[in-house]
Amino acid sequence: MKIIHKTLVIIILSLFAIACQKDEYEPLKIISTKEVIRDGKVIVEASYRNELKKMYFILMSPNTAVVTRATDFDPKLVNREYYGKEVIPSEFTHYSQTYQVVGINSNAFKYSDKLTLIVIPETVVTIGEDAFTGCSVLESITCKAKTPPEIRSLFPGYISQYFQEIRVPQSRVDAYKNALGWSIYADYIVGFEDIE
Repeated sequence: MKIIHKTLVIIILSLFAIACQKDEYEPLKIISTKEVIRDGKVIVEASYRNELKKMYFILMSPNTAVVTRATDFDPKLVNREYYGKEVIPSEFTHYSQTYQVVGINSNAFKYSDKLTLIVIPETVVTIGEDAFTGCSVLESITCKAKTPPEIRSLFPGYISQYFQEIRVPQSRVDAYKNALGWSIYADYIVGFEDIE
């Protein structure tokens, strides 16, 4: 009876660990959106978790968008930063239209000095120059894209002492290490088993 009980406990804990690992990659559910038009661009503020977390997007076409800074939405939001763990959604709905997130703007996470981890969905194909400028405590980037997104640089000439790794799908480690723009970060690129 003790062996069966121990086995059952181990199975339950293993399933819980797998569920928690999957949740690490899941974006928070968007609960509301609003938009402004600045310089001819439609910029959307998406709110998560009881309006406490927000992410900002520029709508690029009838169905694509890129992540951008809060100040692009409202110049007064200079103190609004991304923080903690941020999981970029692969898509979101705004006014009944679904937008696929295909990029990260240059300086999108600029001065988000409380950002510790970022998860980039596989839909992202471009990451703007110095997207993570000034993220002094950023520890890890997880990029789920099978094809390395086009980049010039992730950081402005240096990597924080806290930074540990760039996690990519295990089968694509070599592709990332050899890709233009990514190769300078080859020592930081490690694989993860894609559980989806």
